[in-house]
Amino acid sequence: MHLFTEQFEMEAIEHIKKFSRIAQMEGLPVELGFSGGKDSIVCYSMCERSGIRVEKNFYYAFEDPDVVRFIREKYPDVTIRRKEKSYFQLIREKGFLPTSDIRYCCEYFKENTKNAQITGVRRQESAGRKKRKLFEMKGKKNARKYLDVFSENCRESGYAPLMLRPILHYRTEEIWDYIRRYGLPYPELYDQG
Repeated sequence: MHLFTEQFEMEAIEHIKKFSRIAQMEGLPVELGFSGGKDSIVCYSMCERSGIRVEKNFYYAFEDPDVVRFIREKYPDVTIRRKEKSYFQLIREKGFLPTSDIRYCCEYFKENTKNAQITGVRRQESAGRKKRKLFEMKGKKNARKYLDVFSENCRESGYAPLMLRPILHYRTEEIWDYIRRYGLPYPELYDQG
């Protein structure tokens, strides 16, 4: 039984294409924030299938070495980058460890970019992510320009100048179904629990 339907996939790919056109109108390159996890693997695949031009970046913070090795082997076109601050510097600055409700590390390492960014954030992952929208743009005036493109799924952003979350509404089961359907490589750590 397939959970991730062709309609879901086509809608997400269409959102990616629209987002790419908006980024082009705004003079911004499109970047996929790639973590090597199941959600970013699905977004990677959808970006490839959409045919858009996209930079694929992995911002190294405190990931398992097996994940970094996996990205280098299976997704060699993903650029591995480091941010100015290390994970530990960020913790010292904030004064507390990130939690599932306060994920400032994701904001800094994955979402804080000057590019138009596509991420694999899903609402199912945390209470804070339930409030996220499909499309976000810095500045209410700017966001209103594109309200007709993404309807109620549009809001002002505090992160990247433009942000798209094409799999925002998908459940974990649908993500795994997509990965199985296309035989996409994923880190062995998932199979190890």
